[in-house]
Amino acid sequence: MGVCSAVTYAENKQNIHVLNWAISCRYFEIGLEEYILMYIFALANNRTITLAFDDTGFNGKAIELIDKYKDIFIENDKDGNICFVPNRQSINDMQLNTNLKEYCNG
Repeated sequence: MGVCSAVTYAENKQNIHVLNWAISCRYFEIGLEEYILMYIFALANNRTITLAFDDTGFNGKAIELIDKYKDIFIENDKDGNICFVPNRQSINDMQLNTNLKEYCNG
């Protein structure tokens, strides 16, 4: 089925900063967004998570995702970055909104 999503990020000891996140339109609203957010949360391991965001008028699905979880996406700084601050309830909600799971071979 090909590549469904790609995420580029930079990390250091304090922060994971998502620079770019692309999702193929074939995969919208099947829970991939939630799965990737939970993956980034696990990857962060208690570090701050920020996302570069610019409302271009052409990224409606990103706006929908932010609105869907508006209590955990917080405008952060003058550069337009958004902080992703999940809580236990939001993680539970995201788990309910996806059927995707991670499997490892071998």
